[in-house]
Amino acid sequence: MDTDSTGGKAPDPEPKRDETFPKEIRLKYDVQPINDLAHAINEHKNAQQVRKNSKDGVEERQATAQEKATRIGRTSMYVSCALGGLTILALIINAWAVHQATRAADAADSTVSIYRTNLQWDSAKNAKATFTDSVRFQKQFDLNKKTADSQIRTMQGTLAETKREFKKLNEPYLQFDFKGIDSPIIGRNPTIFFDIENLGKYAVQIVQTKSSSGIQVNVPVFDSVYPRMSIDAATSDEYVTEGHPLKNMYSTDIYPLTPSEFKELHDPKYFYYFVGYFRYRNLITKEYKVYQVIIQYNYVSRRFWYRRNKNFVDSAVN
Repeated sequence: MDTDSTGGKAPDPEPKRDETFPKEIRLKYDVQPINDLAHAINEHKNAQQVRKNSKDGVEERQATAQEKATRIGRTSMYVSCALGGLTILALIINAWAVHQATRAADAADSTVSIYRTNLQWDSAKNAKATFTDSVRFQKQFDLNKKTADSQIRTMQGTLAETKREFKKLNEPYLQFDFKGIDSPIIGRNPTIFFDIENLGKYAVQIVQTKSSSGIQVNVPVFDSVYPRMSIDAATSDEYVTEGHPLKNMYSTDIYPLTPSEFKELHDPKYFYYFVGYFRYRNLITKEYKVYQVIIQYNYVSRRFWYRRNKNFVDSAVN
């Protein structure tokens, strides 16, 4: 502590009292160190108190936390126990529900089995009845079908017959009408006279005519004569309609009459024959047909016979 002094010497023990001696001594000192020391002591105390308080706070907080953790643990245990109980209860309820569902399923299966059995039985009965009805219906259907088929065949037959009759009544049908032969003279070609009639409704056009004639005991076969038949242009390209025949037609043999043929012609055993071939076209249907005719004539008796008189369709053209 600084003190006021003179020249650094120690004061006299007994100062001289005079008028200049101060009546009081004022001591001056620096309080800052003391304040700093006090502040340091206070801070130390405060720090100790803070540490003490902190320690007490930590312990208190630890105790509080421990207690809180204990409560949470108990609560968790209680909740876990409760949840476990609920889980067990749920399992029990679930097992009971499964049991009830199993019983319901068994009952449903039993019901379905009974229903299936009844349905199968009813189906079998219905199927049997249906089959019986089907068999009965099939028999009736077959009977009706046979009846209908028979009626249809009858109608078809009637229609076909009607068509055939209509065709017969209307289709052309040529007919050779023999008129005779001229008087036989040796050295002259014999000539036969005839008419061609159309017995059908449709008009025809004669497109080709062939003929042959001769004298012999037996009338020849048409196929044996046909290759040597000559074409007769006089009757070709003629039209014949119903009721309007071709009249005064004739055909002349290509060979003159010899004395031996003249003698045979007057013998009752011999016949004069004429073979004719007429190819014609139906003007309505455009169908081609052929008319073949063979005449056997006995000059002595003046009688004649048809040895062939046939109209048919020309299959080589149609």
